[in-house]
Formats: sequence, structure tokens, C-alpha cells
Amino acid sequence: MTPTAATSWNDRIFGSIPLPPMLIAAGLALTILSLFIATTFAAGDLSRFMEQDTRWWQDRDVRLAVLLTLIAAYLPAARRIEELGARRNLEELRSSSRWGPGQFEAASENFLSVEPRARRILGARALLIIPVTALLIDRDPSLYFQSYYWDVAHFWTYGLAGMVCWNTGVLAHAVSMHRRVFSEMARILPGMDLLNLGVFKPFTRQALLSALPGVVTLSLFSLNFADRGFLWAIGFLWSVTLFWTTTSAYLLMRGVRDRIREEKRLEFARVNSAIRGDLTALRDSTIGARGGELTLGELLAYRAFVESVSEWPFDASMRARFLLYLVIPLGSWLGGALVDRLLDGLLA
Repeated sequence: MTPTAATSWNDRIFGSIPLPPMLIAAGLALTILSLFIATTFAAGDLSRFMEQDTRWWQDRDVRLAVLLTLIAAYLPAARRIEELGARRNLEELRSSSRWGPGQFEAASENFLSVEPRARRILGARALLIIPVTALLIDRDPSLYFQSYYWDVAHFWTYGLAGMVCWNTGVLAHAVSMHRRVFSEMARILPGMDLLNLGVFKPFTRQALLSALPGVVTLSLFSLNFADRGFLWAIGFLWSVTLFWTTTSAYLLMRGVRDRIREEKRLEFARVNSAIRGDLTALRDSTIGARGGELTLGELLAYRAFVESVSEWPFDASMRARFLLYLVIPLGSWLGGALVDRLLDGLLA
């Protein structure tokens, strides 16, 4: 069994509702949008948005409120999905490897630790993204001191931005915690076999799982690419998000690389000793049961195989998924302008 610990409010809420996380996120998004429409109607701003010359999706404030609503609803669900996926990967890792008594529990004892103080600190730090992004979009600090600026749409936008940034921070904390545990467990993985690197699939799946929320969030926000005012902001968020996601995936997989590299070093030394005539050196080798039967040519071929084993165990499907993750935000950049033109053409 995986270790247990106190659960976060996010897990308690999603765990208490017998629905898939993304379905709950859809309900949350509809609720927030309904409240936004009701509030703008009560404040008299809804009619202004409907009567203006531009379509509602062309109004920056309305479009931004809708996109931030989708992101704000998605991030808690993404955190829940990442948590459940991490638990499944950890359980598969426990059952697929020959751990000694108490070894797995000792290695994973901090997996579900909540660390509320560290989580809150990272959530609070993420709020700093709001003023930086706002200034990159508006590029006029005096604008925020004008009374006409603070209408209902702007209040909602900043409130939603706060939800997005806070949840981004606490999600980053969860990803960082899981990354650290998986990376350390990779380094001590028992009974590793260079002939079968499938044991590392839970690690590669976890790396992909940790990268997905950042990619989806960036893709949604990048739909604003049609608005030139968002160019610098999108560039900033692209840089931060891609740096974070690639760094998280790399640091998690670095433990895997270190474990494979160490096993290759040991196996290479065993085979070299066997080539020199010491066949007992293969006793702890993957091919130890056949060591006495191998010819010199077979030992040389096996040594070449050991050298060729990749230290990054990504199969073709995993590499394709990583590439797809990188393409999704680029598609959003183009999609933002394409959808805007398409809707204009249909409704003109």
C-alpha cells in the first residue's frame, strides 16, 4: 500500500464528489461564468458589452474573464488528476520491483505529506505573476489609478487571476514534491535489469503528467495572441511555464538517468572482467545464469549492447507525446487569430 497522510482541501473536495475531476471543473466553470454574467447584469455593464460595435469575444476584458474562468476551473482538477496519477504510478512502482522489507515505505514516506506552509508560500509567491503580466499588457501603471478602469469586468479579471496564480503555485508545490520523491526512488530502484527498462514507465508517465497542466494553461491563455497587447505577456508566461515544466520533467528523469548510468557502469565492469577470463564476475549480472556458456564474441556483443542502452528510457510513444505537448501551445497562438477571423466571417 502507498503511504497515507493528511489530505489537502483540494483532495477532500474532489474526493467527496463522485464525478470525474474534469466534469467537476466544467461545472465550476459554468458556475463562475454564471456569476460573472449575473454580476455584470446587476452592475449595468452587460448591456454595454452587448451594444458595442465589437463582438463580445473581441472585447479584451470579457474574453480574458472567460479564459481565466476556464483556467481557474481547470487547475484544481489538474491538481487532483496529477495527485491520483502519481499515486497510481507509485503503486505500480511498488508492485513491479523487488523492494526489500520496509524499503519502499522508507523511500516513499514523504510522498503524501501536505507541507501546508510551503504550499501556501509558493501559492503566495505565484500571485506576483499578476502585476508583472498586467504591466506587460497595459504598459501604463497610471491606468490602475483611474476610477473608470475599475469596472465589474476588471474586478472579476483580477479576482480570477488571483485564483489562477494561487492554484498554479500550490500545483507547482505538489509537482515539485512528487518529482523529488520519484527521482530519489529511481536512484535506489532495486533489481534493475538493463534488458527490460519497462520498470521505468511509471517515471516517464509521471514526468508527462507533471508537464501537462502547464501546457494546457499556457495554451488557453495563448488564445489571446490575436490581441497585440498580449504579445509581451504571452512571451513572459511562455518562458516561465516552459522553463518550469521542462525543468520539472528533467529533474524527475535525472534520477532515472543516474540509476541507468550507474547500472551500465557496473555491468560494463562485470563484462570486462569476464572478457579477461573472470567469469565469476558475471554472478551479479543480468546474464549471470548464462555467464559460463558465453563465448568471447558473445561477451563482446553484450558489452556493445550495454554501451548502447539509452540513459533516457523514452520509447517512441513517449517521445511523440512530449513533442505533442510542445506543439499544443503553438497551435493556440495560431488558433487565437484563426478562430477570431472564422467567427467574424460567420457572424458578419
